[in-house]
Amino acid sequence: MENDTQISCFPHGQNSAQMQLYGMRRWICVAGMIPFLCAGQPKSGQDAIPIGWNVYQKSLTPILTASDLPAILGFRLEKQLGVMIENKYGLKELSNIQLGLGIPTGSGSFLLRGNFRGGKIQQLYAGSIAYGLTINPNTAIGISVGGEVFQLKGYTPETTIQAIAGIMHAVNEKTTIGIHYNNRQSIYKTNNINKSKTNGLSFGIGYQLSKPVFLQLELSKQEQTRIITSICWSPLKQIGFFAGTNSSGNFYVGGQTKNKTTTSSIGVASHPQLGYSLLLHFNLVLRNAD
Repeated sequence: MENDTQISCFPHGQNSAQMQLYGMRRWICVAGMIPFLCAGQPKSGQDAIPIGWNVYQKSLTPILTASDLPAILGFRLEKQLGVMIENKYGLKELSNIQLGLGIPTGSGSFLLRGNFRGGKIQQLYAGSIAYGLTINPNTAIGISVGGEVFQLKGYTPETTIQAIAGIMHAVNEKTTIGIHYNNRQSIYKTNNINKSKTNGLSFGIGYQLSKPVFLQLELSKQEQTRIITSICWSPLKQIGFFAGTNSSGNFYVGGQTKNKTTTSSIGVASHPQLGYSLLLHFNLVLRNAD
């Protein structure tokens, strides 16, 4: 007699129809989570891999690291072009691309930034302009204004405007601190216009522990308190590594290569339920400061 027993990874030897049903249920669950994951974004922020893992310092860092910290632009007196691509949790709907152009002035710098995220279920278009000004050799102030349009399939688009203002100060050669205030105003276009206003405050500190090691801590308070930490280790001038925790408390790690004009970075983050995220970042210095 032939053995009709089938080996299956599903309980009780489920047949192919049951396996297909299981797969369908899984994808329905994932699809059902996307609106909540999208709604959990602020909307263009909360990166799985924070791009500003070493931003709290006077030394040159890529221009896109100043997206939410405009005061640091006062110390970025170089013309730069930055590109960042993030694939979040392997979901196209949460993956995004950012472009930034830094334009120096006599005592500060402008940042023009654009951002797109989404797929068939949702799309987000965002843009901002920021300016940072040096008021003395160790202190800079900055302001950023921008807007975004968020469209979730089946819902009316949501328009949000945002303003950020802050100050950065180099306490000494090793320590830099910064404080930024964030104001977001959302307009939900339904039968009646309902407005949602959110204020936030962030405080960060960067410390050069040694020549190859840089530490950073940032606390932000908006709807809830978030702590972002990072450590950067550069054993060679052209090669560095970084690791830390993102705003959700999950771990990320990555590496970086750089020379006089270019910086390239790759990072990976993990989430216990949603899986892995990947970030690619490239920055080009178009013109050095005079």
